Amino acid sequence: MSIDQSVFKSIEALFKNHLEDKNNDRILFSGKFGTGKTTFINHFFESNESYFKVHLYPVNYSISANEDILEYIKHDILIELLKHGVELDKLDLNFSHFSFLYLQENGSTISKMALKRIAAILPGTNSLSAIIDTVSKFFLDDLPSYAEFKKEKNKKYNEEEAVTSFLASIKDNEGAIYEHNIISQIIQKKIEDINKTKTSVLIIDDLERIDPEHIFRLLNVFAASFNWQNNEKNKFGFDKVVVVCDEVNLQNIFFHKFGIECDYSGYIDKFFSTNVFYYTYNEEAEKLVSVQLEKVHYYSTNAQSDILDLQIRAMFPNRLFVDMYLLLTELKILSLRNIVRSNRIRVNVSDKRINLSPTLSRYLSTISVIPTIVLLSKFVGSLGILRQKLEKLPPYKIDFDIQDYTSLLLVFCSYPMHLYQTNRKVSYDLRGRRVTFEIVEDRHQGHSIIKAKCDPDISFTSEDFHRLLISAVVMLENLNVHM
Repeated sequence: MSIDQSVFKSIEALFKNHLEDKNNDRILFSGKFGTGKTTFINHFFESNESYFKVHLYPVNYSISANEDILEYIKHDILIELLKHGVELDKLDLNFSHFSFLYLQENGSTISKMALKRIAAILPGTNSLSAIIDTVSKFFLDDLPSYAEFKKEKNKKYNEEEAVTSFLASIKDNEGAIYEHNIISQIIQKKIEDINKTKTSVLIIDDLERIDPEHIFRLLNVFAASFNWQNNEKNKFGFDKVVVVCDEVNLQNIFFHKFGIECDYSGYIDKFFSTNVFYYTYNEEAEKLVSVQLEKVHYYSTNAQSDILDLQIRAMFPNRLFVDMYLLLTELKILSLRNIVRSNRIRVNVSDKRINLSPTLSRYLSTISVIPTIVLLSKFVGSLGILRQKLEKLPPYKIDFDIQDYTSLLLVFCSYPMHLYQTNRKVSYDLRGRRVTFEIVEDRHQGHSIIKAKCDPDISFTSEDFHRLLISAVVMLENLNVHM
């Protein structure tokens, strides 16, 4: 999926400066749910070849035990490395190498086998124990310096060997925080090789999709990897580690789980080196949504599609869609991911009319704001789902200019009273108050738009807009509209 680079131009420059800061080894990239954080991250690193990105989505780790999570992290990093074409070394050992390794690991067995062979060929004795006794006597009695040597070395190496063995066992213990087995070493070596030509970046994404009961447990596993061997370097040698989340929401979960008196700052500080990078999305989101709206194609089986598409665009209030998108993403009802993943949206506006009289009907596609509602329903799933979401929407959250939109909704919700006949006075009950208006025709880019001309002293509230929007969705549901 290609995205116009100019959409992210302003935020991209800010993030690039933040990322290139030599003091920023760990970065907390914060943005609200559904605002396109992952879309931006993917776009940024695909557009900058100087970085080598390994992208992890740990949402599935939450069902795993702590000791398994690190193994899954290694698995996903290896998959990412292989996807990028990183080659794994294959050591070609010759006969002398294999012989040395075999003797080193099987010395005791080989010695016993050799002594058996010697016992079989020595004249006058067939006793293996006699030969072993003779060899042992030679080292222990005939070579007194050997006994002293063994005594000194035992004294020196017992403690050292015990400690070394213990440390090795911890590093080989899969899933342990100090684990550094052969797979971890292979990953570290490959990342170090990549660092010679590119800046390697580990991205930990989609944290808001993790169950709140598990999110801090997973973060603690990652945190243990950040401060590897107490030198503030991450476990696998990445130049940068970027944690993508909604930091404000994370703070709310933290206080809910541990209490307001707990030190959140002391906890979250370990995930960034200098300061949190806040992804301010409104301007970029508006641009991107506008670009995607240009890709919407309205078609019909009983009309010339190109003409119909232009007609709807002339009446389609894009600003309403953008404002509703920003509101619904604010409330985690809709996400930028929903918008972007539909590269070319086709909306069928055919075969659906409303009867204005026994002999007169009108295509819904020619009624302003209806395409907006239907398009929103396509992104959330259906008109029914959109209605359910809107019913839970607090009206006071609607903070954009709703006067013109409310007027257009008022026309549709009251159509049985006026049947879209112009120059008619209508009185409509809106939340317990009578609203009187006149049906008028407005020409816009050569197309007719029916509007409500209200008395100058009438001002609509967010509650009015909210009620009419839900009523319009219900009416479209009753009309069995599917576009």
